[in-house]
This record gives sequence, C-alpha cells and structure tokens, in this order.
Amino acid sequence: MVREDRDPRWILVPCPGFPVHPGEAFHMGWQSASAGYFFDGMEMIAALAPGAGGIEPLQGAVELLLPVRDTVNTRMDDLARLCSAAFGRTWTAPRSVDEYRLLLRHGVFEIVNRWSYIADIQTVNRLQAWFYAGFGLGRGETVFRGLRLHARLHEIVGDAPPLPDMPLNLGRMAREGARQMSTAAEEDDLRTVRPLFEDCARRLDGAARHCSGPLAEPRPRMFEEDLAAVLDTARRVELDFAGRRN
Repeated sequence: MVREDRDPRWILVPCPGFPVHPGEAFHMGWQSASAGYFFDGMEMIAALAPGAGGIEPLQGAVELLLPVRDTVNTRMDDLARLCSAAFGRTWTAPRSVDEYRLLLRHGVFEIVNRWSYIADIQTVNRLQAWFYAGFGLGRGETVFRGLRLHARLHEIVGDAPPLPDMPLNLGRMAREGARQMSTAAEEDDLRTVRPLFEDCARRLDGAARHCSGPLAEPRPRMFEEDLAAVLDTARRVELDFAGRRN
C-alpha cells in the first residue's frame, strides 16, 4: 500500500495502472529508456537538417528511425496511461522530444520517487532494483541503436556539428546504463537473471570505451550482436514475468 504524499497534488493511489509489482517496474524502466533512441535521433536529425540542406539528404538516417516509430508510440501510450492512473489526471502520450522528456521527468521518475512512501522497505528496494535494471537495459538499446545511427549520419554529413557530440552523449549513457544494471543486479531478487544483466553491463562498458576513442570511421554494423543481446534479455525477463502471472 502506498502512503499519501503530504502534497495533495501528488497523491498516488493503488490502482491497476500503478506499478506495484516488480514486473511492472521493470517494464516501465525498459519502455522509458529504450524510447530515447527514437526521440534523441529525431532531435539530432533536426539539428543537422539546416546545414545538410533539409531532411531529404538525411533520409538514409531517417530510415533507421522509422522501423521503431510504431513500437515507440505504443510504449509512450502505455506510459501515458500508467501516469494518468497513478496521478489521477490525464497525460498525453509523447510524440515529440520535449513531451517525452516531460513525461520522464514529471511522470515516470515522480512515480519512482514516490515509492519511498511505501511502508515496506524491502518492497521499495525490489521495485527500484527492477526499474533501474529495465532502465539500464533500455539505455542499452538506445546506445547500440544510436551508434548505428551515428555511423549512418557520419557517412552523410561527416563531422558537421552537432554530430561530434553524439558519441560523447552515447558514451555517458552507456556508462550510466552499465552502472544501473550492475547495481540493480546486486539485489537478491534479481539473482536468477543476474548473469544476463551483468553481460549487458559489460557490453555497455565496451560501448563506452568505444565512444571515448577515435570515431572518425564508425562502422555501421558494429554492436549488432550487443543490440541483439539487450533485446533478448528484455524479452526473456518480460516472458518470465508474464509466466509468473499466468
């Protein structure tokens, strides 16, 4: 049971959309962070478009974003419904970069912060561990897809600004994602899937090292195996939770 926040604007009540189970916490983290690839990619393409002569010359990069658009929209619909249920007010599903970041900052992470009001500290630890395991894994998808997008953009525009900032941001994200998964995996509740998260964390550490080195000639097919490992881990964890509910 969740205690009421003393500020009446932020009262979280138990309801079907409020994540009070580890599987829901994992799913919320995974959905939140994995969508970053699409929104961050859109932002980078929009920033490069004026110097490239518009969107048309960047179509080769846009083609990497389009296949995940429907999946991301579905994930944002789910998160908006969850936040609407948790806060008792309507959240619009994000379709822009600013809307996405607003939902994360004032929706998803407000929920995570409010878990501290749960009386049972063990429950708090479990929810936070699963959330950050999912969030770190979602960052893995964003990083590995993002590196492929960076390679494609580099083929088109070279080192035109602000593209050189992209690997720096991806490297930071990779380090944070690796740390989040490694820390979460130390919780006893994650012991059965700990090797999966530790493996993904090692892969992200490798991506972070790559981003700190020379990236003059990025290779588009790098990290495909790492991306597959991240996606497979997310699928296996969610299938496991689904099996427990049935």
